Amino acid sequence: MTRFIVGAVTILAAVGSAAAAGSAASTELDRLRAENRRLGAALAERERQVRALQRELGEMAAALRRLEARIAKLQTLVGQSGAPAAPASGQATRELDIRVAKDDWGDSTLIDIEKVLRSAAEELWAFFPDRKLKPIVVRRSRSGPIVLYQRGPGGEYIVKLDSQNRLWSQMTYQFAHELCHILTNYCEKTPRQCKWFEESVCEMASLFALRRMAKTWRTRPPWPNWRSYAPALQSYADDCLKRTARLPENTTLAQWYRSHAKELQSNPNHRDRNKVVAAALLPLFEKSPESWEAVGYLNLGRPEEPETFEEYLAKWRRDAPAGHRPFVEQIISLFGVEVPQMPPPGPPARSAKDK
Repeated sequence: MTRFIVGAVTILAAVGSAAAAGSAASTELDRLRAENRRLGAALAERERQVRALQRELGEMAAALRRLEARIAKLQTLVGQSGAPAAPASGQATRELDIRVAKDDWGDSTLIDIEKVLRSAAEELWAFFPDRKLKPIVVRRSRSGPIVLYQRGPGGEYIVKLDSQNRLWSQMTYQFAHELCHILTNYCEKTPRQCKWFEESVCEMASLFALRRMAKTWRTRPPWPNWRSYAPALQSYADDCLKRTARLPENTTLAQWYRSHAKELQSNPNHRDRNKVVAAALLPLFEKSPESWEAVGYLNLGRPEEPETFEEYLAKWRRDAPAGHRPFVEQIISLFGVEVPQMPPPGPPARSAKDK
């Protein structure tokens, strides 16, 4: 009997213990359910806040577009009411006249594009104090950037850029290249076997402008809120240089040129080879940026066929002012070529002063 009573007590104790454990588990489950409901409510609140912020950002973007449109309209009105009139289409001026044509530029506004292009141009133009240019009309391209040999009705340069949607670094790279063609007096009659040099200088101009703009925009961006874009300009330039083929180790530009001269002359637009030359010349121009003016004396006179690269450089040395000839000699020395003495030029077909 005693054993029976003890066993019953043991069973009752076990049942009580199980009941207590079940009650504790039930309590924990209720707590977890409550916590889940709380987290769900918090998540729903965060989602509501995100939607509210998205609406606010959309309204701010719309307000910004309206403001940009008003600024453009006011600038037009100011130009029509007493401000100095824009120069005539055919007039060459010291101040750059850059005109962006209406086209599909994506979400870029005309005024923003003009600001970017003018900023890019000034990094080169500042070193041409006595040069004048006719207006530059910028149009949209869908087959790559180019400056046309054919001019506008008033002698305007026509540059076409293959960029849109506020890709300011890409737009800078393209425009600086095409502007450099203008500054080097690009000409359809330039001997084909020498055009690779002009192309290489223009590739280098893109890198030069980007790297200087990255510094300029840190303190003097076209718009105050564009200051934060300066690192992107630097990154774009750095990436371009990383992707650019360089001279092989322990190889000089002169050695490389001797190995690739025929390829350069047969295909002046081979970008990889042009970029090798551009990367080799960039330190020279960054060290002496005032020497940019020297490239304004390329492609002058009356080109005669056939013309060797040595003769091309000799004409450049002859046509450049005395103050720039040492710089031209530096470049001649880098290529390791011997150039002939050229006779004085006859009446030039073109000059570095834009007609």
